Amino acid sequence: MANNVIKLDYDGFKEEDFLYKILQGKRFVLKHFSIRVLDLRVFSTVKGFHVYIDIAEPLSGEELVFVQLALGSDFARECFNWDRVKKGYMGAEWNVLFKKKFSPYLMTEKPCLEISKQLLEAFTYEYLQSGKKETNKK
Repeated sequence: MANNVIKLDYDGFKEEDFLYKILQGKRFVLKHFSIRVLDLRVFSTVKGFHVYIDIAEPLSGEELVFVQLALGSDFARECFNWDRVKKGYMGAEWNVLFKKKFSPYLMTEKPCLEISKQLLEAFTYEYLQSGKKETNKK
């Protein structure tokens, strides 16, 4: 099964801090594993943010869980994903982020277009290959 979407769950972030916090160390992970980002979408949720990263080359289930964990996704979610991969449950929804909670009428994801645009620019393959150094300044 092709895994061309990295799905990240970040809880406990405020919108004004999210962009800065998410960039810390994340570019290193993408560059280290030669992951080419094609598109990226960020959504705010009741607890934080969901990030969907479309990538050029698919990852195995094990690789995907590891990369999601290395990118700082919720550790409990990734432990459950690891269990699914190791038990061979690789159905269509094994790596799910909930867009709705408990009710089909309660939408919890809301698009964050400006953050999506800024992160996509920061995570593009061309930028990662340029050798520019990350700054840890806010």
